[in-house]
Amino acid sequence: AIILCIQDGSVDAERSNVTDLVSSMDPTGKRTIFVLTKVDMAEQNHSHPDRIRKILSGKLFPMKALGYFAVVTGRGNKDDTIQDIKEYEEEFFQKSKIFKGGIINSSQITTRNLSFAVSECFWKMVRDTVEQQADAFKATRFNLETEWKNNYPRIRELDRDELFEKARGEIL
Repeated sequence: AIILCIQDGSVDAERSNVTDLVSSMDPTGKRTIFVLTKVDMAEQNHSHPDRIRKILSGKLFPMKALGYFAVVTGRGNKDDTIQDIKEYEEEFFQKSKIFKGGIINSSQITTRNLSFAVSECFWKMVRDTVEQQADAFKATRFNLETEWKNNYPRIRELDRDELFEKARGEIL
């Protein structure tokens, strides 16, 4: 499972116990992606840029994660469409004093980059799981073949063509 640790950037994030909880569930950070939301509001509230940089570099909280992202979750207008929110987010990051100065890596901002990271993490987990299952199947097959050879040493194994002919003869 992927753990998304969502933290509101417009409030004093250091006082939240969310990162402690996530850290206890995933101490190595191999399943966790940290998301700092409402960074537009944090900038409006004159949050110190160094604080946001520390958060997004993983140095402010006692937790490890695969990635740290900053996103804008909209203007608070319930009538905004998803496209409106995307456009507002892109516009904010292009004009932001904190983010356009190169203080933060551009791959760590926007919901789009976050979705790519989550997708990449998901497919990596799928590949790892499939590889583990394939290894387990290979080991099981090897054990069964060894057991067969030990229990029935005088019975010869048939090759593909012999098996086909034997089955064809039994069916017809």
